[in-house]
Amino acid sequence: MDDFDVLSVYERGWRFRDVLGQLDAAELAYVKQLASVYGSWLEVECERLQSACLKPGQDRDIEDAYAASGVVALIEALRGKFILDRCLGLSGRTALFASIVDFDVPNEVSLTLVNAPQNVRTFRGTLSPHGPEVLFDEIGSESFVFGHCYFDQAGMWVSIRPSDNSRAIKLAVYYDPRNKRVQCRQLRANQSKLVPMVAPEDELLFELVDAVGIHPSSDLNHIDCELIILLSGYVDEIEAVAERALSFGISPMELNHALSCVLGGSHSSIASKDLFLKGKARLTALLDQL
Repeated sequence: MDDFDVLSVYERGWRFRDVLGQLDAAELAYVKQLASVYGSWLEVECERLQSACLKPGQDRDIEDAYAASGVVALIEALRGKFILDRCLGLSGRTALFASIVDFDVPNEVSLTLVNAPQNVRTFRGTLSPHGPEVLFDEIGSESFVFGHCYFDQAGMWVSIRPSDNSRAIKLAVYYDPRNKRVQCRQLRANQSKLVPMVAPEDELLFELVDAVGIHPSSDLNHIDCELIILLSGYVDEIEAVAERALSFGISPMELNHALSCVLGGSHSSIASKDLFLKGKARLTALLDQL
């Protein structure tokens, strides 16, 4: 295999990288070098792992984040009505970043394809002949440099450089079988621009449903707990979301236990301290009502 093929193997298998053991320093440096040459989102991922391996006091000559301007450029260039008609919306931390002032830059630009069993064929049929470029306005994306696009059963992802000399950002589309709502919302960086986003109440609802279904509760990871708390601080009425969760057949005791585990599983957030504290306060109050 040539270097590009090697990089493609790493990109496709990155989410399984911990299954057989951690990458050592030499392998991380090798993958980072390949990613830098070919413009892959793995460049930033490798830097994050290298940064996590630094000992206290060591020099930190690592840029372990995307420039906010690059992520904003990708989001602003999305074809709003086009992706709405295909049941796509910004989701997770990307949607929060697009909506909230001073929210930290996400690790990727993520969209969710809702009600995937009915919509995935149309989505893939649209992208197969045209590539991921079809998701963006022609004028807004004329400076973008696209990498190889991958599909699997979970979704699609591609590396995109907002410009020739910028670092590549991962754009990912995740398939979700649930029938979540997609709404057009204003971007906080450009209020004249409307972009489809998965309804935050629906995101929180199904995050809670999933949390209740995880056994043992200790398997809830920090990232999922943090997102639940952040969404709890963002939605208009958390009590209404809790009522919907109970209508799914979840008992108040099960929801109480899950929320207790969420609050105990995440103690801080660099994404948005204020939103995190607001979410924790809301969840604590909700616990008292259950």
